[in-house]
Formats: sequence, structure tokens, C-alpha cells
Amino acid sequence: MMRKFYIENSKGQKFDFSYYSGFLISKITGLGFSYNMSYIKYDHIFHGVKKDEPLGEISFDIIFLNGYEGYQSLIEYLNIETTNLKLYYTTTDTKFVYVDFVNLSKSEIADGHLKSTAILNKKTYWIKERTLILNLDQTINGKIYPYTYPFLYNQTTGGKVRIKIGGVTKAATVIEITGNIKNPSLEVKQNNNVITSMKLNIEKNNARIVISSIPNEQYIKSYNGNTEEDIYALQDFEKDNFILLDPSDLELEYNSETNGETTFKMFIYEYHLG
Repeated sequence: MMRKFYIENSKGQKFDFSYYSGFLISKITGLGFSYNMSYIKYDHIFHGVKKDEPLGEISFDIIFLNGYEGYQSLIEYLNIETTNLKLYYTTTDTKFVYVDFVNLSKSEIADGHLKSTAILNKKTYWIKERTLILNLDQTINGKIYPYTYPFLYNQTTGGKVRIKIGGVTKAATVIEITGNIKNPSLEVKQNNNVITSMKLNIEKNNARIVISSIPNEQYIKSYNGNTEEDIYALQDFEKDNFILLDPSDLELEYNSETNGETTFKMFIYEYHLG
């Protein structure tokens, strides 16, 4: 399978490094990971005592098949933004990493084409996005109807699902609840024990609630059209509310506490080494 690379800025604008777009990339380095390890020696045995994760670097050569026109198109794209870009990498699946575009060498002629070297600083692990959806409707004989991924559960005021979380650290989540709600809650269980939970003290029809647990973007907000309201104070402060998922087999149980139609979406961001 051919590898694919493209970057995306905060405005959703993408720049595709593909042959069909007039670019070839080569000599790619830095897609994996690197640790700085410190050890203590006990006789002939070394014991690791510290593991640092330095800011990584990705570099690659860009060949501009369209000459200066292609080079200028990249410069114009980077004039919009060079920091907090998403670098997407697709092979058998798709992951992205947040990067700052820190260097683009002056182009030179190589094999009849313009060529530059790009250097990007990695700011996160590689992130794999997943989506979990629970559709909830009125109760009929207490039945729960499971479907395959992305997990649709109908005809119940509550929904359960089992999910396996991958990665090397806790996965961040963004929860979106739409429809009719009355003090909605979520429990995350491992081996039948509740390890984290969420509950909001709010009753509303046609609601749209978003709870972000992304470390540098934590918030709880309600939306009504284009109007945004901070409802941080309406959380149950005995719960964690900002849900982080351990890499393991987990069971999630959501309850809307109402017979109205509700959709529960969880966007999961797993963090991988490469």
C-alpha cells in the first residue's frame, strides 16, 4: 500500500504531498520514537531510572514536479500557519501528529526538478481517531439491540458497549450529546469496577452538549444554534467528568435518564508511538 502524507491547519485547509498534486517526498526520518534513558549500574546489571521523551523531529525531501509553481503553492500555504499543524500519515490506517513547520530549505535543482528539505517538530504522540456512537430511544421491553462498530444501540434509555483502547497512554475524549437529556451520566468500567465517570446536572430538550477532555482544551459547553454557553458549573463535582480512557478492555454505560431521543457520541484520541 502506498504511503500518504498531508498537512492540515486549524482552518481545515489541507496540503497534500502526493504525486497527483505535483509532489514527491523521500528520505523520511523521525516517524518512530526516541527516548533518552538514564541508568544505574548494579555490578554487571543496569537498571533504568529515568526515561525522557525529547521533542522529536520529522524531516523529508520534497520534489516539486511542477517546479517553482509547486514550491510557491507550499510557501503560500505556510504563510497562513506554520504551528499546530496536523501531519497525517496513512498506511494500513491513518494517524496524525501535531507539528510545527520549522524549516524549509532553499530549493535546488536535483535530477531536473526543484527539491527542498522540510523539518517539522513533533509536539504529540501519533494520534489515532476513533468514534463511538450510541443512539438512544424510548424503552421497549427493556431490550438492547447491539450493532457492529460504530456501535448503535436503539430502543433504550441507556446504552452499554465494550471497547478496546490502544496506545501508550490514556486516550483523550470529546463527548457530544444531542437530543433530550435529564442529568445525563456515563460510567467507564474495567473488570466490573467503575474507574471514571461523568454526570451533568442539566435537563433540556433538543440539547447539544460538548465535553472535551483534551489536556490543553478542557471544557463543558452547551450550544443553541450559533450561541455557545459555558456550563462548567453544571457538572457533578463528585465525578471526574473529563473522561480519559486507559489502554485496556473497557465497558462504557451511558444513561440519558429520559425516554426522548438522544445521541451520544464519543470521539476517542488514542496516542501511539508511531
